[in-house]
Amino acid sequence: MKKEGLLGVLVLFSLVILGSAIVYAASSSVPTSPDSITETSSGRWGGTSSISLEAEAGNVTELLISHRQGTESWQGYYGNITGTITLDDANNNSMFDWTIPTPTGEIYASNGSSVTWANIMCVNFTTDKDAFNETILERGFGINSTDLDGFSETFNNTYTNATGFEVGSVQINTDDSCPSLFTYVDGTYQTDTFEEVLLTDNVSVIFTALLENDADGFKQGDNTSDFQMLVAENGHVGFEDTTTTYYFFVELA
Repeated sequence: MKKEGLLGVLVLFSLVILGSAIVYAASSSVPTSPDSITETSSGRWGGTSSISLEAEAGNVTELLISHRQGTESWQGYYGNITGTITLDDANNNSMFDWTIPTPTGEIYASNGSSVTWANIMCVNFTTDKDAFNETILERGFGINSTDLDGFSETFNNTYTNATGFEVGSVQINTDDSCPSLFTYVDGTYQTDTFEEVLLTDNVSVIFTALLENDADGFKQGDNTSDFQMLVAENGHVGFEDTTTTYYFFVELA
């Protein structure tokens, strides 16, 4: 998708992800690619038409101007997910399956096609030991350290749910200090639903949305989603026509 104009803006995709969690008796499960992803809508804020004022000689007029400027660093995704637990052979032939009526778990968007799930850890913005700190991440996505929509300004919370969650066989706990964010509900900041956590396997950055169950979403009015998430994307000057490929994985509980 090409960006138009000098300002990259937040693009919101509505996704329906059909995921399947396959159970094997002899090994632990890890996140897997979804069976399909269907893009049902996409849009961006384009601003309003110009606003005119009448100038009259001799007048001095105070103006209070409000302006919304689109981000050049982030893409948004939201949507719903359905899932099944299946008993399949190596060719994906099902002997039996079980529908998951209210899926829980996570959706992962990685900028690398292959993830070493056993090496999963929380991103540490200040470390000098790992492949991903804030400086390296922002350099990779064309974000300046002074930008107001940088990584730490966006992932400005820390994951604190006492129950934690599992990524394959790796347990993510509150003491791991994972950077997190909460996307808006009804256009308003909140800290109850749609939390997203920033992970890495020290090779790729992995944006991780924690699933909800038909929760009220970012749009005003009656709308529900199972997930909302942001991923980084460089839409700054000189990169308006470029895109970032993300590889999606699902783990249902």
